[in-house]
Amino acid sequence: ATAYGIVQQHQGTISVTSTVDDGSKFCVFLPLQDEPADTTYTEITAGHGIRGSECILLADDDETILGLLTHMLENAGYKVITANDGAEAVRVYQARTAEIDLMVLDMMMPEMSGSGVVQEVRQTDPDLPCLLASGYSELNQREGLEVNARTAFITKPFRREELLRAARSLLDGETSGKTDQT
Repeated sequence: ATAYGIVQQHQGTISVTSTVDDGSKFCVFLPLQDEPADTTYTEITAGHGIRGSECILLADDDETILGLLTHMLENAGYKVITANDGAEAVRVYQARTAEIDLMVLDMMMPEMSGSGVVQEVRQTDPDLPCLLASGYSELNQREGLEVNARTAFITKPFRREELLRAARSLLDGETSGKTDQT
């Protein structure tokens, strides 16, 4: 899903052929770029001015991603509580409701999807801000989720700045339900 998302964001396609007893072949096609990419130090360190002190419940079933996102958010001043899947996120939320200001959830998790977590939690707190992250396109992920000003989507992969900007916008009540990535 992440590879497909990256290729799609760059206006590319993936071709797959598979033969029994011979394996699979993946071909990635990307458009030709005439000029070299501009990667400057400013771009890499962007987002350092976006900070907060709120408490974020972060749920992702991939420990590497969970650790990386925790590090990004904590370095920006946020307090982070983690969960390894959707069901655990609901249990953590129920136990620590008063502390949690925002949920950042992977869409595809075992036990319960990110949108399932949002639907469950919104029965108790319809105004809790929720940021849903996915390597798939946003249109395929809504699963009947009522989208409002307290819900936003961010497409993986995303940069630190994009995560921090989306979180800050939700916490400040400034989002329209989409991030720059959707």
